[in-house]
Amino acid sequence: MANTLFALRQSKRRNLMGKELDDFVNGLQNQILEETRAEFGDVAFERWQNPLYAGAMDNPDGHGCVTGSCDDTMQIFLKFEKDKVKMETSNPKR
Repeated sequence: MANTLFALRQSKRRNLMGKELDDFVNGLQNQILEETRAEFGDVAFERWQNPLYAGAMDNPDGHGCVTGSCDDTMQIFLKFEKDKVKMETSNPKR
């Protein structure tokens, strides 16, 4: 019985600590987002959160891919029209 009560108390402590940590992390994330929006403005903030030209492109005319020493990979997709870049998208991977 004593072992069961001890285990229950430990479980409640872990859950409480987990909730406190989650609350702290969520508060910190919200603070970072608010400060970023204040520093860069609404338009830049929205573009950062919802990039316009991100992701793979269907049937690109050109495609490049490089992986850095950090193992991050960057892919770039291009479409050309009259020897000029008509559209570009990128697809960073970590």
